[in-house]
Amino acid sequence: MTATTKKLTFAEYLLYNDGTNTQYELVDGELIPMSLSTLSHGSISKFLERSNDYEIAFRSKNWTAQKFSVGVYFLLSLWLLTTVRVNQYVES
Repeated sequence: MTATTKKLTFAEYLLYNDGTNTQYELVDGELIPMSLSTLSHGSISKFLERSNDYEIAFRSKNWTAQKFSVGVYFLLSLWLLTTVRVNQYVES
């Protein structure tokens, strides 16, 4: 017998709280416990935060980029950096 679990939507993932300190990532609708971060994770996160701060200041926007302990931050940072780089390429 196979147990099936309901796949979560992104909105459900954002609201999910199992009462523990475990952080999860959402993969194909399933919650996957995240391992503890390493030094390289912290360095990458800091790089993304500084890069976002630079781009925001360069464009004189009233935005903020902060390092949060939510998996979504990395995706948003990556999207912002990719969008900025693509726009710089297209504008040149």
